[in-house]
Amino acid sequence: MELYIIRHGECTENTNLLSLLGIEEIKNLANILKQEGPFDIIYSSSYRQAIDSAKLIERSTKTGLIIDKRLDERYIAEEFLNDKEVYLNVNYAIKGKIESISSHFERVSFFLDELKQKYSGEKIIIVAHMGTTQMILYNVLGIPVEKISTIQFSIPMGGLIKLKDSTVLSPDGWTLFL
Repeated sequence: MELYIIRHGECTENTNLLSLLGIEEIKNLANILKQEGPFDIIYSSSYRQAIDSAKLIERSTKTGLIIDKRLDERYIAEEFLNDKEVYLNVNYAIKGKIESISSHFERVSFFLDELKQKYSGEKIIIVAHMGTTQMILYNVLGIPVEKISTIQFSIPMGGLIKLKDSTVLSPDGWTLFL
């Protein structure tokens, strides 16, 4: 299986709408993906900026789109966004206000397990958010949830990471293409 993991395009300030630059970023990326295709399916988070990005890619690549809430960003209520504990303690959660890092990790892990079963040997595009793309990388690189707060990845808006399952070559391996 090959995964093309994309962080949604740039948004206008304080909204979840793609900016003109964000639209242009994703259109350019969609043209690149068109050359990489064909793809079997596109999965997107249920947030507007991811769906809008995925739809631009869908039009260019002529690939079906599935919206999946398991790709949504980790939920943190606005009043907790500056609370360091939210980002350092993997089990810190407040029902209805903060989803724990470990819960986000597990949610993405279940999603990836399902993908492996359904789409073995196929090419999949995933459009999501910074935190979710990080959780995908932690999962495929075998980084345990307890270490997440010590290892950070930065993926630019409109950025692409390509992963190829190389279990044929290595029993537990993925190959990362940046």
